Amino acid sequence: DYPVFQWQAGVAGDADELDAQDTTWVPDVEGEITVVALEDGEPAEFETIEIENDGDLDGLSVGDEATTNEDGEATFTFEEGATETYDVEFSAEDDSVTDTATVTIQYYADDEQPYEIANWYHLDNVREKLGSDFVLVNDLDENTEGYDEVASESANDNDGFDPIGTEGTPFEGTFDGDANRIDDLVVNRPDTQDAGLFGVADGGDVEIKNLRLENVSVTGQSNVGGVTGTFDGPLMSNVSVEGTVRAEGPGVDGGGIGGDRVTVGLIAGLTSDSHDVTFDEVAARGTVSVDPDADDFAVAAGLVGATGGSVSVSTAYAQPTIPEAGHGGGAIGWTSNVSSTYERLYATPKFEDVETEGAVVAIIGSG
Repeated sequence: DYPVFQWQAGVAGDADELDAQDTTWVPDVEGEITVVALEDGEPAEFETIEIENDGDLDGLSVGDEATTNEDGEATFTFEEGATETYDVEFSAEDDSVTDTATVTIQYYADDEQPYEIANWYHLDNVREKLGSDFVLVNDLDENTEGYDEVASESANDNDGFDPIGTEGTPFEGTFDGDANRIDDLVVNRPDTQDAGLFGVADGGDVEIKNLRLENVSVTGQSNVGGVTGTFDGPLMSNVSVEGTVRAEGPGVDGGGIGGDRVTVGLIAGLTSDSHDVTFDEVAARGTVSVDPDADDFAVAAGLVGATGGSVSVSTAYAQPTIPEAGHGGGAIGWTSNVSSTYERLYATPKFEDVETEGAVVAIIGSG
């Protein structure tokens, strides 16, 4: 999660051996920049990191030095100030060969939100401010800065994007796509519960809106969705997904909807009973699937795999292809008997190897 210097052992004048990576980063509000030095992929201890350009960031000066610890980390402290973007240049020296890397630092004062997301590094850093407000200021795709490192098929040791928020530390803020798209997102984590752009979004103020996901590929264990693995609102609005979403199983605790289940949906895998949830003006098209033998209750659906608690869906469209599942719903896979409302809910599913089919909902209040 830190800006990284990475270099191989070199000799004087052989600068091609060095690979210092330019990075974009959102630091913690405490005002610390931590730079990590790696040599041949391992932490480099006792290396001197020097500031070559302070970027006019108060508290830093050209010539300031810090020595890396046993974890390869060197930390610089700056003074908290106004929201701004700063380009700070660091240098590292190895066998008299010096290389530099520029870290573009997006610093946000606590009271100045929403935070703007303009590239994949910014999106990845949402996990550092899980209770804050964010706005996407442009489209993100395979040509946007940071894609290879953050969201491509090869990112994170071929695991793809790391979903934002977990059961223990969920996303609790707001995310406004501002009518922009996130394209080409890859999540390849078949052993991870709660997989999607967001792993878990849960809280009384959570809102995801005005966002389009296109050409996404998401694979997880259970509670898998294009937008969120688990969504416990209260509101998702004006959101669409196009792509492929799959759950591999085995099942996990149903999260307030009863025993173990494998749940997957193009929008969200699961809503539990933590909060009342509203989906307003949502749409999804693509392939959604789960191995029918992954668990006794393996559910796939065009919008949401399984809903518990009170759920309201209004003006929603789903066009899923469900090649395999134990139970498949055109819009909802499983829903509880709790007072939920569905208005203007349209689904045109295509089923293949599915044991229980429902044009709109597969199963109500059982399983």
